[in-house]
Amino acid sequence: MSQFRGPAVEQLWPYDLTTQMYDTTAVTLTPHALDIADRVGWQAAAELVMDSRAKAVADPYGPLSIDPDARKNVENRKGRIVHRMDNEAESLLGLPVAIKGTGEQAYSPAFQRVNLATQFTLMHSLSSAQRRLHPDGINGLFFFDEPLAYFSCPIVRRGRLIPQEWMLMARVVDGRSITNIVRGDANHRVLAFDPDRYPDLGVLAGAPDPRFISPVRLEPPLRAYRELRRPIYEKLGGLIPLDMIGDIHGENILRTGRRQSRRYTIIDAQPYRPRPDQLVQD
Repeated sequence: MSQFRGPAVEQLWPYDLTTQMYDTTAVTLTPHALDIADRVGWQAAAELVMDSRAKAVADPYGPLSIDPDARKNVENRKGRIVHRMDNEAESLLGLPVAIKGTGEQAYSPAFQRVNLATQFTLMHSLSSAQRRLHPDGINGLFFFDEPLAYFSCPIVRRGRLIPQEWMLMARVVDGRSITNIVRGDANHRVLAFDPDRYPDLGVLAGAPDPRFISPVRLEPPLRAYRELRRPIYEKLGGLIPLDMIGDIHGENILRTGRRQSRRYTIIDAQPYRPRPDQLVQD
């Protein structure tokens, strides 16, 4: 794994969050989030964030949940909570905002938690590189979602305080995920897409790369989502290490608009951690 450092982000929250009102001790903000806090007011921004966090903890899979798998996938509940801010908060902040937290059993030793600190830094780096090199989107269509803030709060579990991570990011309104096609089994599994159904993904993937070897045979015309990693790396000028570009698949790509107004937003990326059967030069 390459050493990786994202663009500089401010780690300053001048409003005291260690008072009786708040139980968080550190907040990391992107430049855009700093501008929002300056405009709204630091105390007001802090109250909006902590109120949204409290609602997510109190009713993690209620009406503000925007996790499509929250109700049907119990394992996802263990790893994450994904909410939208309410209408009043979004109106005050001036943009749609999602708040994502580590889930019910995120700090159980037996469960590999969602790593929001890494996701926050990586997504900030990817979105910054994309906006600088491709302000109208990669191929005029593909964008990386913009993170806004990261912070850690303790939660009470069995009478003791356990840290819980949270991340704020721009919310994609009316986004529809891309269909994942699963091939293989638990030991050799590949997530694929159909370029006949999603030609824009096929164009981004480009011609098949001989360096990519799929552990599972894919019947034509299917392509593996992992084939998108190297084209994205090259489109971003190699600014982000290739082994940091992973977890890009249909559930993490939201499509909005139709025909000429269509666009795709990648809402999540994690470092690429292949299983032993996937250790290939892709």
